[in-house]
Parts: sequence; C-alpha cells; structure tokens
Amino acid sequence: MSFFSALRNRLKPKTTDQYVSGFERTQIGFGSKLKILLKGSPLIDEKVYAQINDVLLKSDLGVECASQLIRDLKKQAKALSLTQTEELIEGLTQLMRESFKSYELTLKEGTNVFLIVGINGSGKTTTVAKLAYSFKAQGKSVVMIAADTFRAAAVQQLQTWSDRLDIPCISGKENADPSSVVVDGLRYAQEHKTDIVLIDTAGRLQNKVNLMEELSKINRVITKIHGSPPEFTWMVLDGSTGQHGLKQAESFKALININGILCTKLDGTAKGGILVALSQKLDLPIPYIGLGEKLEDLVEFDPDAFIYSIIRELT
Repeated sequence: MSFFSALRNRLKPKTTDQYVSGFERTQIGFGSKLKILLKGSPLIDEKVYAQINDVLLKSDLGVECASQLIRDLKKQAKALSLTQTEELIEGLTQLMRESFKSYELTLKEGTNVFLIVGINGSGKTTTVAKLAYSFKAQGKSVVMIAADTFRAAAVQQLQTWSDRLDIPCISGKENADPSSVVVDGLRYAQEHKTDIVLIDTAGRLQNKVNLMEELSKINRVITKIHGSPPEFTWMVLDGSTGQHGLKQAESFKALININGILCTKLDGTAKGGILVALSQKLDLPIPYIGLGEKLEDLVEFDPDAFIYSIIRELT
C-alpha cells in the first residue's frame, strides 16, 4: 500500500473537513505547486530537487528544515532506486509526516495546571478561553486565572469569556502581582477540586529578562501551592509569523520548560509549513492548532489530516 493510500485510510471525515478548509491557503502554495512540478518534470534530476526546495521555502519550512528534508529525500531516493518525480514527492510527504512526534494529552487524577505563555498578539488569551471551552465540553471542571495583570484589556477579555462560557475566572486588581493572582486561583481550584486550571500570563518578549524572571516566580508559586510544577507549560504562537515565531519559541524554550506548542491563526496564512519546522526544530509536540475564530476552531492536532489537507490534490 502506498503512503498516500495509507494516509487516506487513517483519516477521520469530520476532522479532515475542518483541516481542508483551515489549510486552504497552504494547500494552494504547497500541494498545487507540487502538482505543477509533477506535470513538468516526470523524472528525477537536480532541477526537481531545487524546485521542491523552493516550494518548501515558500511554505515557510525555513532553510534549515527544507535542507534537511532534501538531504533525507536524496538518501531515500538512492536507497530505493527511485526514478520518478511522483515517487519522490510521495517520499517527501512521508518524511514530513514522520517529523511529528506522536502525542496524546493525558490528564492525571486531580488538578492539572496549564501555564500558557507567549508574546502579545499571538492569540494567547483567546486560546485560553478556547481550551476552557474544549475541556468543559469533555465534562471537566475548569477555572481560568487572569495573571496578565499589566494589561487591563486581557483581564477584561478573559472575564468576558468567563461570563459567556459560565466558567470561573480568578483575577486581581490592575497591576497586581501576577503571582498573587495565581495563588488565589490555585487555592480556589483546591477548594473546589477543579480538574483543569488555565493560567493566562502576560505577553512576554523573549529578550525581557525581568519578565522572564516574573514567569519563574509564577512557576515557583505553582510548585509551592500545587505541590509540583505545572503539568503543562504551553507556548502560543501566531502561525502567520512563520520563521519569526520559530525563533520566539527557541528563545522561550531556552529559558523555561515548555512541553507543548499551540499554533494559532493557521487558517489565514499560506505558511502552514511552519508546523513541520516547529516539530523538527524544537522536538516538542503540538497538542492543538487554531483553524479559525470560533470556539470549536481550536482543534487537537492531527498530523495525518494536516498532511492530507495540504497535498490532497496529489492523492
């Protein structure tokens, strides 16, 4: 069975429809261009590799990720004695699929703390609300903590979501110490035996040492009150920023223990290839991605559906 056939057999229809719609722009810039390449160059040569590399770069996989894929592709072509461009492109999509870590979100018994970090403008506060909606839909009790106390709009935004979703939101006064708000939120969670705690933090620029120190303080407070560090420290990235977002993630990862990436706003960009670069470069799972503005548009990341959605014209 070919990779394309196996991929189709693994797809979930409802999930696939949402992915096809969400990655339409990436598909136009990736799958459609590979299809044109197939028509023009049926046999493998160096020109084909150069053209594939160009498609990868324009889909925002970045120079390093694209170069690694081309090297792996050449090794695969040599080992399997491939001669047709169609075989080469099928091998490429398989290599892209293999770049993603397998991941299944596993919650422990009792309270699970999610510390959500990232810079301003990434969609962090909205993502916290969408996660709250998703967990509540799964029957979990949820509390949100508005620890972005230096931006009144962020607190107000989360409180508005709180009212809409009927989910508690713990907040403090404007410019209050974020750690004190986290303490109040964690104590609320303990008193009410809450399953999920979602902490929205201030949008931090990775070069602001004092703000990173503040995040370390929040971690210490969580460890003291909760009895352990947060189970999940997830960074929210705006997918439309492409390679710039990857650099942000690398800087954050060097300073704090991030164990997941949430990539938002992918429906509005042709840079969906950044997911491959994120997974390959950071060696971190991508638990959720954002494919639209509605609450249900934050979806669990399905690598099979992603690959299919951007190469469906080839299958």
